[in-house]
Amino acid sequence: MSGQRFLRNVGKDTFILTDDVVRALRENRVEISANPSSKRDLCALE
Repeated sequence: MSGQRFLRNVGKDTFILTDDVVRALRENRVEISANPSSKRDLCALE
């Protein structure tokens, strides 16, 4: 279990980049890779 999912399970609201979220962001012209994990991709999400 990832840290983000753990936090969700204990009740803390966190941002999780699921496939659906990534697809919606890319369809709305946010320039991120298919698997956003680089610093550049994460900065584009701010």
